[in-house]
Amino acid sequence: MFFKKKDNYLGVDIGSSSIKIVELVNFRGRPRLATYGFTEKNPNNIKESSLLSDIDEIASIISEICRKAKVSSNKAIAALPNFSVFSSIITLPEMSDKELNSAIQWEAKKIMPLPLEEVVLNWNKIEEITLSSDLYKNQLDNNVEKSIDISQEANPFKKIFSKPKK
Repeated sequence: MFFKKKDNYLGVDIGSSSIKIVELVNFRGRPRLATYGFTEKNPNNIKESSLLSDIDEIASIISEICRKAKVSSNKAIAALPNFSVFSSIITLPEMSDKELNSAIQWEAKKIMPLPLEEVVLNWNKIEEITLSSDLYKNQLDNNVEKSIDISQEANPFKKIFSKPKK
């Protein structure tokens, strides 16, 4: 599924009160835990959005956890806290891809809790479906599988896994 020969993956959970990591290695075609680490934040100092507000601090915390846990992977799969993720299904009439992109931007402005300039907006087109059918669930599952890899979009991972400049 995720693993190719000799691949290791780092799972990162950026929660509201802690950051957790696990490193999985390929062992005979199956994932095996290689190492793990975590840090908890002081609950008295946490605002709901504070954990994600300082990218440099997050990158530093994750780097320190990885160093202490002796992580060897540079491939990350991450989870974000629910309050940091917003998803919605919007219905639009049939239109060209260019028109669709503009329409989605317009509709997203209406429903997003933050300005679009402050978010990563990712969308997938799903075909018109009957809500009562299994096709609806399968289509959503397929769209989740196609969703962006957080390590390509989140700045902490770019900072952690970027090669040092010489």
